[in-house]
Amino acid sequence: DVMEQGYIRAGKPEAFNPENIQYLGGDQFPWAFGFMGITQREQTAANIHMGPFWAESLILAESGFYTGAIQVAGTANFHQIHFFVVASDYALIGEELMAAGAYLSKDPTQIGSLWGADFAKITAIILLVIGIILTAAGVEALNDFFAL
Repeated sequence: DVMEQGYIRAGKPEAFNPENIQYLGGDQFPWAFGFMGITQREQTAANIHMGPFWAESLILAESGFYTGAIQVAGTANFHQIHFFVVASDYALIGEELMAAGAYLSKDPTQIGSLWGADFAKITAIILLVIGIILTAAGVEALNDFFAL
């Protein structure tokens, strides 16, 4: 019913086909192996994997790799990103995933949030470098300040 309503709202009710709806299961591995089967049978040309992935990341990326599909994958989970980097054509690593969403949406709030986060990181790095230089030069003011 939800899918049919989506087609109706898009102005293409004739394109709705209930046979195209497949349920793969609500758990991690049944879903991943169901995806793998569909990828192999349908010989998909492209796969996009974005979001929080866990142990299924290699299964997803590998199934697309073996079919020759163009794959774009991204996750902020640093335990799984290496699978996407190796088996996908393009990988978004960590914060790049959020930056891509802001870039594609052109939402000023999201873009401003990225600018603010980048500014804070650059400021922290500059202060860190200044602190290292002053400490190496023997300036004790920083030690006295942080010893409070």
